[in-house]
Amino acid sequence: FNVNICTTVSREVSNQIWNLQERIAVAIAKTLSEIKPENQIQIAYPFHYLVDGGKVAGHLVQKIQLDQNFDFLRIGIGTNTATLPP
Repeated sequence: FNVNICTTVSREVSNQIWNLQERIAVAIAKTLSEIKPENQIQIAYPFHYLVDGGKVAGHLVQKIQLDQNFDFLRIGIGTNTATLPP
């Protein structure tokens, strides 16, 4: 399962989200750890979330300059929903 949020943002807003990757990473890891607190969540580059060595989720943030005033922003978050571990 995955979700992508795509939007146009002003350059002023875009410049203020420099640490969005890290904030999303902390939120996902915290959510996963609350679901199964006995499992250790590992974050592997590039923002893949591992439990017992298997990928259970991932996210990405992409930013593209459209013109001098606006950027295109894409945030994607996905989870593995298979019953078997990857």
